[in-house]
This record gives sequence, structure tokens and C-alpha cells, in this order.
Amino acid sequence: MRRWIVLILSILVVTAAAGPVTVHAASQQKIVNMGTWKHPVKEALKAAGVTLKQVELYQNGTYPKFYVELPFKLQESSEREVMDLVSAVARANGYWSYELIDSRQAATIKVLSDPKKKVIGTVTVNGNAHFFDQRFDKYLSGITSLAELNVQASGDIDNDSKIEYVVYTHLEPEDTAEKVELHVIRQNGKRFENLGKLEDAVIVVHGLDHVEILKLDQSGKKHIAVYMEGILGGEGFNLYQWTNNRPVLLESNFPNATGQGKRYLEDIDANGIMDSVSEYSYEDLQGHQLFIYHPYDGSASDQYKVLYHNGHGQFTYPDSAESVIRNYIEDSLWPEAYSAEMKRMAADPEILNFKVSKVMEIGLLEYGELDLTYTTLSNKNGVKIIKVTQNSGDYSRSLKFTMVTSSGQWKIKRIE
Repeated sequence: MRRWIVLILSILVVTAAAGPVTVHAASQQKIVNMGTWKHPVKEALKAAGVTLKQVELYQNGTYPKFYVELPFKLQESSEREVMDLVSAVARANGYWSYELIDSRQAATIKVLSDPKKKVIGTVTVNGNAHFFDQRFDKYLSGITSLAELNVQASGDIDNDSKIEYVVYTHLEPEDTAEKVELHVIRQNGKRFENLGKLEDAVIVVHGLDHVEILKLDQSGKKHIAVYMEGILGGEGFNLYQWTNNRPVLLESNFPNATGQGKRYLEDIDANGIMDSVSEYSYEDLQGHQLFIYHPYDGSASDQYKVLYHNGHGQFTYPDSAESVIRNYIEDSLWPEAYSAEMKRMAADPEILNFKVSKVMEIGLLEYGELDLTYTTLSNKNGVKIIKVTQNSGDYSRSLKFTMVTSSGQWKIKRIE
């Protein structure tokens, strides 16, 4: 029976806000005047309620040690607080590695990051990479047979001729709600070794579907893909790479915003490299089915593929001024994908610079057809001025479109 959970975890793959704490020094340097020292890290720590006492800089100023007083007791149950703090500081420091040292608690949190990929690699507490996983380690120490574990996938992930296992474990601590966890383990004689937890970045209600160990390109490297289903029907995955003998989250693709839709891995452009694919279907005029994809490792930007379920299998030019307006508004949800359509409907290319999404709440198209009403304000000499109103709940938003004809087709001359 599938167990549904709500996971509220820190997503560690985010955009960097600043560069590293840096000075021009070849050896250790201490920031003496903390009152005048300015850096985004200082603000990030303050926002988290952390007292900053001292900063020491190493490796030509790119590796800082922050001496702090944490606002919480550092223990296994404080994982969420630590990960939130680690993520905020990493973002402020441009994803350069760093340490947080709380002398009162005799605790050192060491964070190794990749400033190029903007990801956090490992987090250790007092040298222990499993500090927040001690309960599982204790559970695993009592396991004597593989048959006692719920194995979801197995394979030689790191190509060392030893088999690793992805296990699905349900532990129920006394003071928390039900929690489902996935770990990677390896059998070492009669004992089992915990190689790491598969951290989950999905934040809506979901359950485990299945796990795969697979190759995603021609490099021979293997990855772990965890596929999940949402309670509202959404499908998605977390993808992990193997780094320093442990799994690290590489990509999370799940319809967190709506809980609906499909996200999956597929070589959609047939180039031998698996892509992270987001699939959308809309109740719009053209019956768009949109695929947004990029290489699994994020090595290239998003690409778009569009299918039409309008009875023609291709873009069909709208037959009325109102239909042209509707089509254009709907296309404004993904202008990068529908740019060719939008250009055909524009009498003046300057209107393509108008951001319809700043006025209309086009994102509601994710939940069904937009509620639009059309009022003709003027119709003279082949020029129509039409007021379009979007009705949503207790409010409405309006735009005015000036429409002209060209070769028997209505086109948009102006939006205001």
C-alpha cells in the first residue's frame, strides 16, 4: 500500500545571489571589525537568527569559516533547521564551500559546494556525513539479511564490481508523523553499510512509484531515478548522481505548483542523451500539448516541442478577431514555445514586447480554460477595438486590442 507523505524540505539547487567571501590573501586572514564588514552572508545569517562572532578566510579568501552561535540545539532532529540555514548561506556565498563553527556546542558544519553548478555537494557535522541519519544507521545495524529490507532497485552504481541497493524504509519516531525514506546501502560481509539518504525535493503530497538505476548518456556513468506520483495525479522524479561514494541530488522535476502533469526522463530529441521532460496539456484554442526539455545534467538550456490536438495536427489560424485575441493571450503563457504563432498574429512586431502576463493571470490556464469576455468598442473601416476582460473570483482584469485585417485574416495592431 502506497504511503502518502508531505515533505517540506529545502531544495538545495537554487540560483546564487552573490560571490564568495573573498580577500587578497594567500593565507589565513581574520575579519577584525565585524561591525563594518559587509557581505550577503552576514545578512543571511542575521535573517536566520544566527549570531556571527568572527570570520576567518582561507584559500586566497574563497574558503570562509564563520564562527557563530546557532539559535537551535544541533541534534539529529534539527535537520530541517540546518538544511535551511546551509542553503541560505550557500546561496549568499555563491556556492563556494564554507564552514559554520559553533564553539558553545563544539559543532562544526562543513559544507562542500560547486560554484559552477550552483549545487551543494556534502554537508557534514563534526565530520559525520550521517549526522542526521543516525536513527537509520541504528536500524540498519540490526539487519542481518537482505530479505529483511524493502529493496526497490539494485546495481553496481559506481562501477566498482560491488552491488548497491536502494531500500525503502518506514521508520516511525515517537515525536513525528509518518515518514518514508530511501537510502542506498551496500552489503559488507554480514553487515550493511549506509551510503546515504536520497534527499527529497518534492514539496507536495506524493508517494513512491518506482526506482531505477540507469545510464543516461554514453559516458557509462549510472544514476538513480526515483519516480513519484502525486495524490492529484501528477508524476515526476528526483535524479541523483554518484559523487564521492554517496548519492547527491542532481535534478528534481515534479509538478509542485499544481500537483498535476507529467515529468519524466526521455531522450526526446534522439541525440543519445536523456532529457528532463516537463509535459503540459491545455484546454486552449489550439489544443496545445507542450514538452519543455533539457539534458538531464542541465548542460544546455530549455528546448520546446509542440503538438496540436485541434483536429488538424498543426497550427490553424483563428477565424475571428476574438479567436485571434484568445489564441494570443493563451500563447503568452509560454511565448518562447509559441513565438512562431504569435508572430503570425501580430500586425506590428512591436506588440510582441507587450507582456500580457503582467496584466492577465494566464497561469490559470494550468487549471482549465481561461474565463474571457469580449466587448467590441469600435468597428470602423476594417478596424476593430475590442476590450477583453478576464474574470476570476472577485476581480477582473482588462486589456484593449486594436485589430486590423490582412489578407483576409484578423491581426493584432496594438495592445493597451
